Amino acid sequence: MTRLSTTGSILAAGISVLLLAGCASAGDAATIQTPVASPEAVEAQPTPTTDIADQPTPEAETVLDCSNLLTLDGYAALDDRGLEFRPEGDDYPQPAGADLVADGALECLWAAGDDRVWIARLAESDELWNARVAELAPSGWTAVDGPVPGALVRYPEFDEDLQPAMAHVDGVTYFTAPGKTLRSIVAIDDELGI
Repeated sequence: MTRLSTTGSILAAGISVLLLAGCASAGDAATIQTPVASPEAVEAQPTPTTDIADQPTPEAETVLDCSNLLTLDGYAALDDRGLEFRPEGDDYPQPAGADLVADGALECLWAAGDDRVWIARLAESDELWNARVAELAPSGWTAVDGPVPGALVRYPEFDEDLQPAMAHVDGVTYFTAPGKTLRSIVAIDDELGI
């Protein structure tokens, strides 16, 4: 009986020491060991490449300006009329063209004497376009299916060839005077995927 009791006491003391050692090491961060991978495991893992030549280069984004705003046919039509690009601009037709320019639209003008072609292009939301349409309706702008579907045109008092047109396609609002130029500017955006 004494032998059993001594063995039990030794066992209890040993368990107490282990428990105390476990508590002390659990709170002590320095004694926590991180497993180290074997050399074979390190060799088996792929090494990341840092060679810049292997990485895909992003495509340059096309920036539209007056030199690439129209299709080739659109520029040929300007040349046929003897129109030249005027970087200094001109007063845009009120209110539609002038409002777009005031809102930050890309503006382009080709002219020869009194003959002019105005173009304005502005990225804007559908909500802003709808507000613009509501403002233009009282001044004679009418929705039609040409020169592009959903376009607005304004009938001039004296010359149908000068009829301005506007359209809103895929988040971009366009203004052209005369309106037949509208097809060319919308086509180039579609061609470039803009």
